[in-house]
Amino acid sequence: MLTEVTSPEDVWSDVASETLVIVYQWGITLVRPYFCLNKKPYRGQIGVGFIRYTFPESPFHTKDYSEEVLPDYILDAEMLHSSYSNGRVCQALVEVPFQEPSFSHLLLVDLNCHRLDTLFECEQHPFENIRAWRIETREESIETLEDGSLPAQEDIVLTDALQSLYMDASTIFTLRSQSGLQYIDFNTRGRTRSQVEDHMLTKQSVAMSEALSRDLENLVQETREAMRMDPSHFDPRLPPLSRDEA
Repeated sequence: MLTEVTSPEDVWSDVASETLVIVYQWGITLVRPYFCLNKKPYRGQIGVGFIRYTFPESPFHTKDYSEEVLPDYILDAEMLHSSYSNGRVCQALVEVPFQEPSFSHLLLVDLNCHRLDTLFECEQHPFENIRAWRIETREESIETLEDGSLPAQEDIVLTDALQSLYMDASTIFTLRSQSGLQYIDFNTRGRTRSQVEDHMLTKQSVAMSEALSRDLENLVQETREAMRMDPSHFDPRLPPLSRDEA
């Protein structure tokens, strides 16, 4: 339950979206608009949202990727690191209790995913413009005991543990004990709908151009065969002959 952890790990305020982010081990609490907290007449306008991280036991754990595999139980999440930048929250989580295999995740929460759409307005509740993505999932290795068994849960140490997490406007940086510094560019998450549509139209235009090129090549080949001419004497750039000229 959400009451299992009562003390927050961190608190961060995003001025642009007027959101107060309270970080717990199990997820985050969002308070919006937080400036109403000290204005008693407006406290009724405050909205409170919860994002709870849980992971059903997925086919990754059984090494069976068929859709028939159903989750046996729910794995909780333990927050390792958090980073904040430009209206976004990035959190590094690990599934608990630890088991073999064990997985960690990078989650990105955008507090205003429609920031580039000036016409967007929330209609039903103040959290409609919040989106969350799982940016990365990786299998973690656990240092085992001399007999090959796993240590107690409180004594488990990851061999390539995440030591630091940082995020700027478009990139997530991670620093691990063995693999070192790595980065993930998530800038594509911020594209507007019009930009996505333009991208699709561009892909369609390229596909049409390729199709026309193939049709032209087929037409040239058919013309060569029909005229029974040496291909080296045939120049498709010249205009076709009229009936009188032929």
